[in-house]
Amino acid sequence: MGMFAPITWSGRAYKWLYATAIFELVLAAVFLVIGLNNDIIRGPFTLTAAILGVTGIGLFLWGRRWARGYKEAQRLRMSGVPGQATILGMRQTGVYLNEQPQIELNLQVQSEMHGPYQVTVREYVPLMLLATLGSGRPLPVKVDPADPQKLVIEWENAMSGGMAGVGAAMTPPASADSTQYDPEARKAEKERLLATGVAGKATVTSARATGGTDSEGRPVYDLMLTIEIPGRPPMQGPARTGVPPERISQLEAGDTVAIKSDPANPTSMTIDWDNS
Repeated sequence: MGMFAPITWSGRAYKWLYATAIFELVLAAVFLVIGLNNDIIRGPFTLTAAILGVTGIGLFLWGRRWARGYKEAQRLRMSGVPGQATILGMRQTGVYLNEQPQIELNLQVQSEMHGPYQVTVREYVPLMLLATLGSGRPLPVKVDPADPQKLVIEWENAMSGGMAGVGAAMTPPASADSTQYDPEARKAEKERLLATGVAGKATVTSARATGGTDSEGRPVYDLMLTIEIPGRPPMQGPARTGVPPERISQLEAGDTVAIKSDPANPTSMTIDWDNS
C-alpha cells in the first residue's frame, strides 16, 4: 500500500488530487497547442506537454484510488460492527501528507461479532491525536461483518472522547450519528437497508431537536429508542438523525416507527419513514 493508502477520515485529499490532475492536464494541452503551432519551440513544448500529461493521469488515478478508499471507509462507518482496538505496536512509515504522518499500527481488535484478533493497518493520523497513540486508550473502530481484516478507525469519535456512553444531555456517540457521514454513502446505505434489511420497530423514549439540519434540509433530532427486531432481544440506544418535517409529530414518547436492520449486523439500521 505504502503512500497510496488513502486518508480514511477526510475526502479533501482525493478531491485535491483530482483538482491538481485536471490542472496538469489543462496545462499539458496548452503547451501542446503552443508547441504544435511554433516550429522553434515544438520539441521542448511537446516534451513538457507529455510530462505534464503523464503527471496529470498519474494524479487522477491516484485520486480515484483514494476516492474508493474513502468511500469504502464511509461504508464501514455506516454498516460496520462497532468495536475497540488497542495499539500493540506502531512505527512511522516515513510518508507524510500535509505534515500528517502515516503510521503502521499493530492492533488488538475486539468486537462482539468477531471476538479478539490482531490486524495491521496503515493510517494517516490526525496531528492532534499523535500524542494519544501511546496512552493505551482503546480506539473506536467499525469492522466489516464479512471480513474482520477490513476496519476503519473512527478518529472523529476518538477526538471527542472515544467510547464514552450517553451523557445527561443525551448526545449520541459518533457511531449513532447518521448525519455525520458523506451524503452519498448515507443514501446508498439507507437504500441497501430498506431493500434487504429485516423489518422491526423502534419505540421513542425521548426526542430532542438539535437545532441543526441534515444534507436534505430536514431537522436533526437526538432520539433515545427501544429497538425490537424479530429473533433478537430488545435493545435501547441513542440515534441522531434527520426527520421528515411531516413525521415530527411521531416523536412523542411511546410512539413507534418502522425500521430496517442489517441481518448480519443489527447495530446497523435505518428508520423506514415511508412505512411508519
